[in-house]
Amino acid sequence: MNLSVTLPIALAVAALIVAIVTAYFNKKAIPTPPQEPELTVDVTVTPLLPQGASEVQGKIKIQYEDGGFLTDPRLVEVRLHNIGTAAVSEDMYDGHPYVVRFGTKVVGQLLRQANSTAGKSKPPATLAGNELRIGPGAIHADQRLTYAVLVDGQENVEQVSPLLNIDVGRAADRIPQRVEPWKRHYRWLSKWTVLGLIALATFLLTPWAIDIASSWVSLETTPDPAPEFTINHCHLDGSTLTCTMSGTPTPTSTPAR
Repeated sequence: MNLSVTLPIALAVAALIVAIVTAYFNKKAIPTPPQEPELTVDVTVTPLLPQGASEVQGKIKIQYEDGGFLTDPRLVEVRLHNIGTAAVSEDMYDGHPYVVRFGTKVVGQLLRQANSTAGKSKPPATLAGNELRIGPGAIHADQRLTYAVLVDGQENVEQVSPLLNIDVGRAADRIPQRVEPWKRHYRWLSKWTVLGLIALATFLLTPWAIDIASSWVSLETTPDPAPEFTINHCHLDGSTLTCTMSGTPTPTSTPAR
């Protein structure tokens, strides 16, 4: 058995087996999380005047841009974060916006922003009475939306979600559907390991495959060799010369000149 031929083939087969086992273990040990949206909504309230100090409150006045004075201004921040692995699509709103009711007078909206990492569109948001209405519109995976609303008076925040089959809750109560860093690194490493093993097997098998193909081509294209014969004996009988040759089925007669 030719070792120069069998060794590369054995190594190539072993590389392919290791690649298949690595890919299988990668898929079974670290399954891909389900592609589902999951939304967290957090509301924080910041009073703009000192609380519980009436003598100070009487000396400080806050005037809004429309000229009116605010008696108990508060900044309410509404933060939405899609911690799922799929987008909240527009048709999941069931035709209605996500509503945040403040339960007090809304003076105006001061901020509306989305994180730049998402790099995609954000849902529309409007103020209507004492409500902030968000959507319908897509909230992409890992997208964060922040709205800052100025109210005047004690707030009583209430949320109304029209989202169908989407879990909504506080960020502190949720665990994002994210793959741990070591799992991401393992997936990256295993993917390139599989590709490297396949490349190694291809490299080892290519010369052998070329030899096999060349042998088949040579068998099909090589012409039949010319017949070989030897003249053993010739006899002149009148005008006829008769010769006996080996390698031919019958003797050949040639007229004499």
